[in-house]
Amino acid sequence: MRVFTKRKKPYRCKYCDFDTATNVKLRRHIECVHLKLKKFKCEKCDFATAHQVALRRHVKAIHMKEKPFQCSLCDFRAAVSSTVRTHFISVHTNLKPFKCNKCQFAASANSDLKKHLYVHEQSKPYKCGECDYEAAQNSNLQKHIKRKHFMES
Repeated sequence: MRVFTKRKKPYRCKYCDFDTATNVKLRRHIECVHLKLKKFKCEKCDFATAHQVALRRHVKAIHMKEKPFQCSLCDFRAAVSSTVRTHFISVHTNLKPFKCNKCQFAASANSDLKKHLYVHEQSKPYKCGECDYEAAQNSNLQKHIKRKHFMES
């Protein structure tokens, strides 16, 4: 168990409610979140990120195929520990801690809840280039294209 103490955070972002203890972290936050600067670029592909540690993690996971984190109950491995945690919750438990505040939907991963929220927003940003189909999730658009347009060829 980690114990967090309340520290002074005198540096506050002028664009959002983020605050931090150091000016360096504030500057990094503004560059990453608000300016969307991605100074670190992969030499082997188009990946770019704001953090050097994220670039190192990308290279190890994608190009070197390193997966140092393993599930304690099965052979599942991942490049990032949080992926193993999400796997563990979704596969080995019935826990669904991420709950929709508009309906009964619950998910084991926050990313799944975020995808679900498109249902309530009725936002469909993914559009088919071949027909009028629109989707709330990119994965649904990809399935549509495979089913409707690759099968027709």
